[in-house]
Amino acid sequence: MRGGAIPGTPDVDAVAIPRNFVYCMKSEYICSTGVVLTKPLTVRVDDDDAEKLELIAKATDRSVHWLCQQAVARFVDDEFVFLEGVRRGIEDADAGRVVPHEEAKAGFEVILRKHDI
Repeated sequence: MRGGAIPGTPDVDAVAIPRNFVYCMKSEYICSTGVVLTKPLTVRVDDDDAEKLELIAKATDRSVHWLCQQAVARFVDDEFVFLEGVRRGIEDADAGRVVPHEEAKAGFEVILRKHDI
């Protein structure tokens, strides 16, 4: 049998790979939710984190690859929310929409007392 576009793969349109992904000869991974993932990424981690990832993967019956995708997706989403908040804050400050420090501090103290913190 003649090999596929990737050395060692058969000459077919798609080759199944672990769990929820299918490798397409167009260099795309299609997640079980239908999301197309096209950008490969290599990450180096220390031995402790690699071992923890393996343990989590076994405990959750997921691949390390899947766990890393989830971690990157969560980080990217969280970081975009944070950066959008910073952008809005700078925009508000530039427009003069600010609260004096003492007023903000007093407001936080009211909230902390209300929640007995």
